[in-house]
Formats: sequence, structure tokens, C-alpha cells
Amino acid sequence: MNSEFYILMLFSVFSSISSDDRPPGCGEYNAFISKSRSVYHSLDFLDNRMYRFKFTLRLPHWIGDKLRHNQMVIRTFPTEINDFKENTDYTKNISLEMETSCGSSKSAFDKTDVVTLTLMEKENNHSVFVKTIRVDPLSVDFYSPKPTMEQFKMLAENEIKERTEFCNHLCVNQKLFGKRYTPPSFYLMICPKEVCKCQGRIKDYSQSFAEMEKFVKIMKYLELFQYKSPSCEIDISRRYKSIGAVELDNKTASSFPKLDNNHYFVASFTDTKARKSAALILKDFRII
Repeated sequence: MNSEFYILMLFSVFSSISSDDRPPGCGEYNAFISKSRSVYHSLDFLDNRMYRFKFTLRLPHWIGDKLRHNQMVIRTFPTEINDFKENTDYTKNISLEMETSCGSSKSAFDKTDVVTLTLMEKENNHSVFVKTIRVDPLSVDFYSPKPTMEQFKMLAENEIKERTEFCNHLCVNQKLFGKRYTPPSFYLMICPKEVCKCQGRIKDYSQSFAEMEKFVKIMKYLELFQYKSPSCEIDISRRYKSIGAVELDNKTASSFPKLDNNHYFVASFTDTKARKSAALILKDFRII
């Protein structure tokens, strides 16, 4: 599915969500939960089974996981991403978490890294080399398209609302059946504050937003280079495959033969300091 369409669809679903659209009570029985019981069997929540980290997952991780599958974009021209300045006061905690658990909190290429694009052309049953160019590593965007703060707020409110409903449902069963009710242990991972306590509201949207963005970019960087360890692992059933697109400026595009459906790019990445390399085949390209 086209990532731009997916993100538009995602946000349009949440566009009608109000911050007041919450079930009454907190950890108490109410009819809303009872009627919506079927919702809870989908279990579409990010929990500690999906990632094996040394830290407890929080809202920035929950929301970031929903946006992690959007395209990485490699551009041959500078954009605001080249001049992006991270607010380290906001992101220092999530950087420390990822550094401790995964051994790296790198979320973007720097000037010491090497990124190339090689144009290939399909001819009959094989491909032929056309041309290779160097790309400014700062022009690689791991986080595209980007939600606005308002869209993030809607996603966050909905996530808290759904988790609160889910945990309320477990709380109701605990109160009704007592010790006879034993939910699966992974259910309790979704309710980090115990099943009869609300998930709470976000204290600082700006910090949560910055942490979410940082988490997405770190995860996509680590996955590109196949980082993996006992404390930094994704459940195999959800293992992410890097997808990307190439955006060309007119001058660069004119240096190639006329591009058509028989062409594709091979992007090569080298993290000089970490001594890691990766490559992706990119069939999605556009001239900007």
C-alpha cells in the first residue's frame, strides 16, 4: 500500500476522535465496555512480546510503532531534513534507552557516512548497470511522511482510550470472578499500571511527540543495518522489511536516461564509524 495513502487513511480514521470521547469511570464496570467486548479480541496493541528491550514501552513507542512502516525517502536535493536540529532535552531519555538496549541510538546518517544510488535497467531476464551517483547522506529521510502535532494528539488520545477500555474490561472480570479469572500474562503487559488503573493522560505532548519521532528513526536505522541482540530484538512475526523511495531533482534526473518502468535503483549505505553496510532495491522513484 502506498505509504502516503496509508497515513492519510490512518489519520482520517482518527479525525473524529475527541479527547472527551472516553468511557465513564476508570477501572469500574460500565456498559460501554460490555458492549464493545469484541474489540478486545483483536489485541492490536504493542506490548513487550513484540520488542525485547531492557525498558518498559511507553506512549512514544506505542505510537511510533504505528508509523514505523512508512517509507524511507532518499533525495538528491536538500530539504528541511538536512538542517533538522533535534531537541536533545526532549529525546535524551529515549536515546539512553535505545543506546542501553540496542547499543546505538543513531537515527540519521552523518557527513562521514556514504550513500550511493545505482540506476539499473531490466533487459529481458537480466539487469544491466547504467550509472552510480553519490547522495548527500543528510538527505536520507527515515521518517516520511510526517504527522502534525494535532494528528499525533489524535493518535495518542485514541491509543490511551483503547488501552483504558481494554484494561477496564480486565478489571471488570477481576471484580466479577475474583481469583477464578486469570488473564493471560501478556494481557497484563498492555496495562503497565495494573488493570484497574487508568493509562493516564499525556503531560507533555511536545516531549512525547519528539520521543516518538526519535524512536521511529532509530528503529528504522537499526533495522536497515540488521542490528539484533537479546536485548534488542523484534518478534519474528512482525519483522520489518525496509521500504523506500527515491526522489530526484530535475538536474539529477536529466543526467540519467529517460526513466521508465524498466528502471530501478539500488541504494547502498555505509555507516563508516560502525563499519556496517546495507543495500536496498528501490522500484519507487519520482522526479520533484
